Amino acid sequence: MALPAAFAGKATVRDGYAVTLGRASARFLSAAPGANARGQTADLLLVANEAQDIAPDIWDAVFDPMAASTNATTLFLGTVWSRDTLQARQMAFLREEEQRDGRQRVWTVPWQMVARELPAYGDRVRARMAQFGPAHPFIRTEYCLEELDGEGGLFPPSRIAAMQGNHPRRHAAEPGKRYALLLDVAGEEEGDPGPAGWPSSVLLRRRPHGLDRRPPYGAPRATRASGAAGVAGKRGGGRCHGGWRRAGLLSDGHLGRPA
Repeated sequence: MALPAAFAGKATVRDGYAVTLGRASARFLSAAPGANARGQTADLLLVANEAQDIAPDIWDAVFDPMAASTNATTLFLGTVWSRDTLQARQMAFLREEEQRDGRQRVWTVPWQMVARELPAYGDRVRARMAQFGPAHPFIRTEYCLEELDGEGGLFPPSRIAAMQGNHPRRHAAEPGKRYALLLDVAGEEEGDPGPAGWPSSVLLRRRPHGLDRRPPYGAPRATRASGAAGVAGKRGGGRCHGGWRRAGLLSDGHLGRPA
């Protein structure tokens, strides 16, 4: 670890992670799985930087006890991403505490506020938004500080809502209709006969545009196959088992079209 020039000759680095200046010291520890961070004590302050990347169980078992004997103030820094992250968990708890006693414990700084003080930052964010669009999950959580819950996957709530309908389950294609095959391999492991390891597929049929001009889709059939070989055996070229003629194939984020 290299120190700024202003601290040259005044501060020392010990063991590659502990910086000492006079009677004060700061220790920089890794929260990565497998890192050896136990046995430290936080006297004045315990900081979780990029808390959304720290597994909650690692924090609870390894880092939080560092402040047990001193009741040191704990500071969580980062962006929320989903409600399953450590950052989201702590923000939700602290907001409940704010409601209870009126003391502010959560501070958020959206990108517009930073851009007022640092124009180059605003230029960078606007460029990223132009590239990915304002609705991209990374833009929404990293810069707009929105908590995403199921929004970043293949089937966000808005898309699931567009798939709802009163159509019956179908076992064969309707003449003149267009279908897309969605395939999720579900992290299959060889030799795993259980449902958790089975790929699943959904056939979508495109319906006419809705009021928002985006094409809604119906799901006439969803299946679960026993192994990747089973799914592969049910397709040949662009034609699927049961006479379905797919216009496209989407598998774990990759779109393809039949030959």
